[in-house]
Amino acid sequence: MTAATATTHAIHAAVGAFSRARFSVAPPREDGSKAPIGPWKQYQRNRAGRGQLIEWYGDSPDACARTGVGIVNGSVSGNAETIDFDEHAVWLAFQEAASACGLGELVERVHSGYAERTPGGVHLVYRCAEIEGNTKLATRPCPGCSKHQVDGPHPLIETRGEGGYTIVAPSHGAVHPSGEPYQIIAGDPSTVVTITPEERRQLLDLARTFDEMPIVSIEPERPPTRAVGAGTRPGDAFSAHADWRVVLKPHGWQLVYESAGVGRWRRPGKRDPGISATTNHAGSGYLYVFSTSTAFEAERGYSKFSAYALLSHGGDYAAAARELARQGYGEKASAPLAASIPVGVAGTEAPNSAGQTSWHFHDPGRYLDSDAPGDPQPTVLRREDGAALFYPGAVNALYGESGSLKSWIAQLACAEVLLDGGIASYFDFESNGGAVFARLQELGVPADVLRTQFRYVRPTDPLGEAEVADLEGDIVTDRPEIVVIDGVTDAMGLHGLELISNKDYATFDRLLPKRIAAFGPAVVLVDHVGRNAATRDGYALGAQHKRAAVTGAAYTVTLVRPFGRGKRGAAALKLSKDRSGYVDAIAGVGRRVADVELASDPDSGSIATTVRAPEASEDGEGRFRPTTLMERVSRAIEATPGMGVRDVHGGVSGKREG
Repeated sequence: MTAATATTHAIHAAVGAFSRARFSVAPPREDGSKAPIGPWKQYQRNRAGRGQLIEWYGDSPDACARTGVGIVNGSVSGNAETIDFDEHAVWLAFQEAASACGLGELVERVHSGYAERTPGGVHLVYRCAEIEGNTKLATRPCPGCSKHQVDGPHPLIETRGEGGYTIVAPSHGAVHPSGEPYQIIAGDPSTVVTITPEERRQLLDLARTFDEMPIVSIEPERPPTRAVGAGTRPGDAFSAHADWRVVLKPHGWQLVYESAGVGRWRRPGKRDPGISATTNHAGSGYLYVFSTSTAFEAERGYSKFSAYALLSHGGDYAAAARELARQGYGEKASAPLAASIPVGVAGTEAPNSAGQTSWHFHDPGRYLDSDAPGDPQPTVLRREDGAALFYPGAVNALYGESGSLKSWIAQLACAEVLLDGGIASYFDFESNGGAVFARLQELGVPADVLRTQFRYVRPTDPLGEAEVADLEGDIVTDRPEIVVIDGVTDAMGLHGLELISNKDYATFDRLLPKRIAAFGPAVVLVDHVGRNAATRDGYALGAQHKRAAVTGAAYTVTLVRPFGRGKRGAAALKLSKDRSGYVDAIAGVGRRVADVELASDPDSGSIATTVRAPEASEDGEGRFRPTTLMERVSRAIEATPGMGVRDVHGGVSGKREG
């Protein structure tokens, strides 16, 4: 069989295969126009019968003289639709983006059903219950290009939907201007997959992010507010210098994928994969939203200032400009450092509705009215009698020497929150994720809880605008009950701040601990003490301002008995500072507040824990003594190797309040 004969046989076989798979077949012209031959509109409604197919392609492979096969998409072909990627490079970029945003499996499923290489690009064919007519999804300006002077911009990605026509493999020769062939690269007509309307929407929304046409932003009229001293307007400076993450992440938007300067975002509340908007669309610097389920008007461009005004100030451009001027945007400081961004995005230090700053006197009703919140009481790290040690919405601290179990105690507090169904965040500047996750599992936290409720961060870059946006956006979205900052010394060093400088610590405190506490969680600092036990007196290593900056409670952790695998370790917590006095009221002799014991099972590695009032653990001379409950726990673990925290709660009698 000659090559020419093999090709005609392949054409004839393809006609039969598409016809059997319920596609409406119509041959293309052989003049490079890529259009169907003759009067073909009837085949948009009815599939060609066997007699018509024989007239076009002959009654046998040897009688076939045509070099092309085409299909009519739409209801006549079982609601078939084709996505046409005009350039192979665009197809490769689409695959990469799909994988990054959670659509990789869907794209692979469609690709495996039927995909073909065109002269220059790729076709994907699928079926869906809901399709429309041909739609241009992504195009590129093509000035001076004779090919597209009449038809408009150069298409990059488009659909061939209801009534649309697609040339398919193994078409070749004169059906395409290049003379190059169409080649199947996956599947065949019988394996074309059917996708849901939602899956189709996800594919088409992702394709739209590759559009390169310029966006015209319809900016609303806004007041010519300028920074003090006049000059660049705060909104203009913000649009020029701010990062999109600062604008969007605090309101629940998720940056899914970024490539070639274009960010692809998922809207708040969207649970399935896919893309809802892009930033820097076609290099414009604008936000362009595809979804109709957001505060933004779909398919229009928003500058950073417009988006910020809409999300953070309900569209009040004057209020947005005043706030940005307060933050330093404008002629005098158009690109402020992260340290100069005000703490209190939750509203604690922002201007009030009248535009007044944090220096304006407070309404007395904020503190005197019957529904005034008052000072919060401790809620996290509860003793067995129900008394808690860490304050929400405040900066708390654990000070201790290396090996004093202070990190273990912070992780125990996280485990408590997680097992109660809450969210816990852990900013680790000293250890590693493997160690922290392993410890939490040993403390009885199941892996599925850690996957869904635990947020682990290992910062390696100082806080800048982008990092602040990530930090605040995640805190706003997750609303954790506890946030641990483990390794204050290293955290300060990362930001180039001196450990012994009170001024530098005040900067760090405002930059990280107080910024997080303003959103409501109990912030717990894990910090080292000075080497000289006689002079440290409850202070952390370095600046004295560390203690002054604590707005909740601070504790000195003293090792009582070393801890390790198969051992029972213990530590004592002594109250160093209590801003509100609730913990001070329950402190024992020498302000000792709690004794913590960790009992590790030598076989399973699971750890049973006890946090109790100190009166139950001191003999007449103040020496550590195991309590009855501790002994019960230890005996239970010895009798039943592998017991976890939940097993202990269920099988050991004694108080469990909290």
